[in-house]
Amino acid sequence: MKKGSLIPTFGMLLFAATIFPASPVSSQDKCEALQRLRQLAAQWERLKVLEPSRIQELGFIIQDIEDCLDESVPKPDFSGMWITPFGTMEITQTGNRIQGTYEQNHGEISGDVIGNVLVGSWSEAPSYQAPNDKGDLELLLSMDRKTFTGRWRYGSEGEWNEGLNGRRQ
Repeated sequence: MKKGSLIPTFGMLLFAATIFPASPVSSQDKCEALQRLRQLAAQWERLKVLEPSRIQELGFIIQDIEDCLDESVPKPDFSGMWITPFGTMEITQTGNRIQGTYEQNHGEISGDVIGNVLVGSWSEAPSYQAPNDKGDLELLLSMDRKTFTGRWRYGSEGEWNEGLNGRRQ
């Protein structure tokens, strides 16, 4: 069995049973269950239980569940100024779409927020093109929305580099 395939699947089944049981459940219970799923996702990411494709899949599941819940569920928002190893990063979020800039080499980022995960790309001067000046990035927003952990890579294949972490300014 592949790394990360059993635990997330079992966890998602348990979560689905909590969110969509046979008997009626209050909106408060659904919100609490969603919070538990977000916490599990963050824990699985930290422990590297999930493969990258599973993290993205989990983000889609979280987003689908959020869309089913009422508006009292706070939506993840990456907007703002962040302190990162690559300098100050400024992100603007409109709906699920983000655009941003950071100091190192006049960097730019763009992408989509799926659940509490930002999946997108980065690019830098001088060329803003792959393979040396553009690539993928993934950022996981913390539950308190004050920090993110992330990774990046050159182009869209190959090894991921950890340490793209940020905290709100």
